[in-house]
Amino acid sequence: MLEQVSVPAITGPTACGKTELILSLAEELPLEIVVCDSRKVFRGLDTGAAKPSAEMRERVRFHLMDIVEPDESFSVHDFIPLAAKAISEILGRNRLPVLEGGTGLYLSALAHWFKFDRAPAIPELREVLADKWARDGYDAFVTVALAVFPEAREAVDVHNPRRMLRFLEANLATLPPDELPGVLAALELLEAEGAVRRACLEWNERRTRVSAAPEMSGISTAGFVLEVSRDVLWERIRNRTRQMFASGLVAEVKALLDSGIPADSQALQGIGYREVIEFLLGHTSLEEAESQVAIHTRQLAKRQRTWFRHQLTDFATIPFTSQEERERARAGLLRELRRIHQVNLELKQSDAQP
Repeated sequence: MLEQVSVPAITGPTACGKTELILSLAEELPLEIVVCDSRKVFRGLDTGAAKPSAEMRERVRFHLMDIVEPDESFSVHDFIPLAAKAISEILGRNRLPVLEGGTGLYLSALAHWFKFDRAPAIPELREVLADKWARDGYDAFVTVALAVFPEAREAVDVHNPRRMLRFLEANLATLPPDELPGVLAALELLEAEGAVRRACLEWNERRTRVSAAPEMSGISTAGFVLEVSRDVLWERIRNRTRQMFASGLVAEVKALLDSGIPADSQALQGIGYREVIEFLLGHTSLEEAESQVAIHTRQLAKRQRTWFRHQLTDFATIPFTSQEERERARAGLLRELRRIHQVNLELKQSDAQP
């Protein structure tokens, strides 16, 4: 059944009103929200991540929020199988999953069911190679590398160190464990063996997690991008920034740091958190921190709009600035989501018939 159903996705730049819109749709539809947001996954990041309030969560069920500790790392590779599982479970309850969020990579990964077969970067290997190239010369290394991987001559521009590096990372990460020492010895890179082995394990675990997710390659996604005029969006960002600081953003960041969360952790690199950390360190004033949050949020919104325009070309754009446009958008989306839900139910009933 998963290969036939449709899953709606509603996105737009930060602070445009996505969540409020979907909450209003939930008043008339049995929907659940699959959150596509790289900050909302972390526990304890509430105010700065603009998570929905407790009252909102009582009105509709949100998935993939508060699932990772703030001192842990999380990536799109972790996100895909969790989201696929949530979608499958929501459909199994005869309800409608709706993708919502502004993290473009997460949303695009679900909308287009990316496979993410690219091998991970290996920082320690890069350091060893940089030292070797500086000491012995890049051209000398290429001669040795082509003797080990002759296919590189056709597969990559061997005169481009960056592309050669990615070729090596991809090929070393896929080698059988018993072959790795011999290949690294031939490349004179044995000192990087531990790092390469860890990368191999990481990549195999990642591929196992993704392959364990339900097969979603045939699912269709009905995507919608909310378009808000720049002036109105900037004003909404200013207001939300003020509300975040008034609602205790500084206290939230201080509590996270006091609990032992490192200032350079992935969770605290998001907008709102890094500016407040600078304030707590005495590097800026509170007013400067608030101003920087608003500026950086506007820059994020601009990047999001560019991403949606170039990466989500199959999504329909919906004007969402004036009150009239918002009401029209709600009415149109309500009709479309109701239609999608009905079709999904009919498909499930058809599959259940002998």
